[in-house]
Amino acid sequence: MIVSYTLARVVPAQDKAVYRELIALDAVKGVVMAYGIFDMMITIESENIDELDHIVFNKIRKIEGIVSTTTLIGAGKKE
Repeated sequence: MIVSYTLARVVPAQDKAVYRELIALDAVKGVVMAYGIFDMMITIESENIDELDHIVFNKIRKIEGIVSTTTLIGAGKKE
């Protein structure tokens, strides 16, 4: 299981519509609105890197209103 965090820049005034589309995706486990350079932080769970690529490139980036994304892949937990 890969847990990743995609930071998204969104067109002004389209954040609510983008939010609704994101939370409808099965792999998206959370969306947080943010202030600063990025407008949203999207938590994604995927089985492997190929699935993550598909989610980011073919689903998230195609949502109208998303300008750009940066994805951070979790390195694992230390216990």
